[in-house]
Amino acid sequence: MVRKGDTLSAIAKMFGVTTNTVAWANNIRGGVIHEGETLIILPISGVRHSVQKGDTLRSIARKYKSDVTEIAEYNHLTE
Repeated sequence: MVRKGDTLSAIAKMFGVTTNTVAWANNIRGGVIHEGETLIILPISGVRHSVQKGDTLRSIARKYKSDVTEIAEYNHLTE
């Protein structure tokens, strides 16, 4: 939850992700956050991947050094 004095960049740094990732995950325009707001923090800096023929969740996770379950859950997929 956003506290008084929090900034988007400080929150991103605290969780080890980019400011753009936090903004994208929360549909934030202009970098403005408000006290009391609840933010979604992704487990890694955001990646947009266009699925190619032959891609699997496992191969995508391996490519980005991520976790299959986290990718599946975030994208509302079943493994």
